[in-house]
Amino acid sequence: MHALAAPDSSVRALTRGRPHSVRRSRVHPSVVRVLQLAGFETHRARFLPVSETVDLESLAQFFGCKEAELRSRMQLPIEVQGSLPNTFISHFGSPVRRFMREPALRRVSPASLRVSPHHRATSTLRPLRYCPESGELLTSDCPNPGCGKPLGWNYAQGVPFCEYCLDDDCCPTTDLRDLELPRLVGDELALYRSVTGLLAGHPDAMRALPPSFASWHGWEVFDMIAMLGNNLCRRFPDRSKLRGSACFAGPEWHQNLMSAARVVMSWPDGAGDLVKLLKDAAGTRSGYYGRYKELGPLADFGDSYGALPKVKAAIVRASSSMQNRQGGPQEGSVRGDLIYRWNARS
Repeated sequence: MHALAAPDSSVRALTRGRPHSVRRSRVHPSVVRVLQLAGFETHRARFLPVSETVDLESLAQFFGCKEAELRSRMQLPIEVQGSLPNTFISHFGSPVRRFMREPALRRVSPASLRVSPHHRATSTLRPLRYCPESGELLTSDCPNPGCGKPLGWNYAQGVPFCEYCLDDDCCPTTDLRDLELPRLVGDELALYRSVTGLLAGHPDAMRALPPSFASWHGWEVFDMIAMLGNNLCRRFPDRSKLRGSACFAGPEWHQNLMSAARVVMSWPDGAGDLVKLLKDAAGTRSGYYGRYKELGPLADFGDSYGALPKVKAAIVRASSSMQNRQGGPQEGSVRGDLIYRWNARS
């Protein structure tokens, strides 16, 4: 069975196993060398998924898999209407923002590896801190106190092992499957699985969406959730300048992502909850009044994040809905300011 046999395995899992064409010969611990033997010249294994020049037919033949299996896992640029070129890449055919891709670290769930020792594609996405399969926190560091090095892709000892902890015969000695890490449970795990399921357009995840998103693709809703999580992350002044993937590294990122998911899953009423979260942090921001003081990053997230037109339109509709329920925008109020701001931008 080749490394891509599991339907959710990443293309980089291909480089962690034994090549089909050399399975009876010496196996190179250097993934880069193996890729060179396969005809792909590179200095880092992480460049494989984003290469637009790799010969997939030759690579598939070398590793004993189908070309279509390789092609579906490549993370190449994909055009999305309303976004700048090269903003999005493909994740199993669904667009995700380029900065969401984790290029270097091998992030794994020990519990999931105990079920099947393949690398899950969802673990290559930085916004996802937990494995949706096991609910377990992902790790990218060797648990051996004498090592502790980051897990990477350039040396192959198999997905479940640290490539640096080796005995005298160069066999791995640290099995990541022996590690136990915190897990999501109950409602939080259910919500998290709904969020990750949106990327693949999973029927259960799509059915859980409010009617407001009936015509949306799942990846569009996921992008909105990640964007609102980014705004919640930056609502405090010490994080206001964080851009791109920097928010994902913060200790509160998962909490912000889940808060954004709850907002979206109760849309359009959730827009009021979003504004409340931003207003609660207003006292930490400089100034005495104004849009930024009241709304923080929400005041300009269309510019700083690059919100999709669909997302902007959803904000406008939610704002109008709040306006109607309140009998019109109230001058000087946070919600009224939000309404004026977004109606003006539309």
